[in-house]
Amino acid sequence: MKTYMNPEIVFAIYKPHTNKGNKLKKLLSNHILILKSNKLITNREPVLVQSKNGIYIEIFEWKSNDAVEEAHKNPEVQKLWDEMEKVCDFTNLESIEEVKDYFPEFKPIK
Repeated sequence: MKTYMNPEIVFAIYKPHTNKGNKLKKLLSNHILILKSNKLITNREPVLVQSKNGIYIEIFEWKSNDAVEEAHKNPEVQKLWDEMEKVCDFTNLESIEEVKDYFPEFKPIK
């Protein structure tokens, strides 16, 4: 895991399992709310988009490395992440076809 003390933008990338896109979208709608309510992310407005092949990209800003560590110990966050793991794979940018373009475009979700 990367170590940083200052806020840092992250791209969280979720590939829904077959026929689980709607369930994942519902879980993602709570993700930012839970992170914010636990004061783990900054007030920077998060972005949620979707690639052509259905992969969700959530862009937000952790407050610090300590906040990341706290999230991994927080029961509320862990419960949500466990639910997300049942309906998606956590993946990377390379799994998204659009990132090969100079100016990749995505469907805005929020």
